[in-house]
Amino acid sequence: MVKDRIISTNDPEMRHGRKSSARKFDGYKTHTAMETDNNFITEIEVTPGNVHDCEAAAPLVDQQPEERKPDTVLCDMAYGTGQNREDMEKRQVKIICPVPTDSGRNGCFPKSAFKIDLDAQTCQCPAGKIVTEKIYDKKTNRLKVFVFSQEQCQNCPLLNQCTKSKKGRRTITVNQYERHLQEARIFQQTEEFKI
Repeated sequence: MVKDRIISTNDPEMRHGRKSSARKFDGYKTHTAMETDNNFITEIEVTPGNVHDCEAAAPLVDQQPEERKPDTVLCDMAYGTGQNREDMEKRQVKIICPVPTDSGRNGCFPKSAFKIDLDAQTCQCPAGKIVTEKIYDKKTNRLKVFVFSQEQCQNCPLLNQCTKSKKGRRTITVNQYERHLQEARIFQQTEEFKI
């Protein structure tokens, strides 16, 4: 499916969308801001069906009059991306939202099974080995990938649970929002979040 294909000559802004991998639709998504004291709807944002939910959060906050600007937003997991968390932090808005699930590919350990210390720029695997090689973004000099060596991985008893790579080693990618996601995962375990 082409991401931005025009699917209707009568409604050229309508797009293909998905609610899940199995549920497809044609049309739009509606995003609603509501204050929690009286359950009044304070803003509505409509996006084409192919726009990710998180892209509507900042406009919903920005369109609030100053006297109604939220200091906290509650939202579902689709709004919980790292970029959205950074956008809300810039607006001094606390976001209470589940972190998107972290599932491993091909039955392997998910990234959350690795201990990532962004300050020390270290990554420890479930077997206790610490990464030796790192790849940095050439433009920003920002850490992008932790690369475990073949020597570290080849005789590991957890190798088949860790990677299916033909190179026989695991890599862990981090993005510019990694710190926001780490903080959110920690917050997600607190009583404040669970209420």
